[in-house]
Amino acid sequence: MNKESKSNNFKWIIFIAIIMLAAFTNPDKDDFKDYLTEKTIEESGEDNWLSSLISGPVIALLVDSSTIEKDYIVFTAYELNYDGNSTTYIGAFNNFIQIK
Repeated sequence: MNKESKSNNFKWIIFIAIIMLAAFTNPDKDDFKDYLTEKTIEESGEDNWLSSLISGPVIALLVDSSTIEKDYIVFTAYELNYDGNSTTYIGAFNNFIQIK
């Protein structure tokens, strides 16, 4: 095996490892609920036990009733539709990014 072939093999191994890592760390709908709950509490400025107690079930209900989830194995798209507004998030590597 020549040097160029070894280099190509190494690149493929790294690529496959990244894809596997992405698949294993693809967040699920419960992770999305937790993320939105934390984000809502942070944005409200009410970081206390009462706001956490109230926000959790409300956000969970909103996500369950108003979210379209599209799982692409290595990442998941979440489209949250409420009050005529649509917000899209991408979940990957145990993180979420709002894209729309």
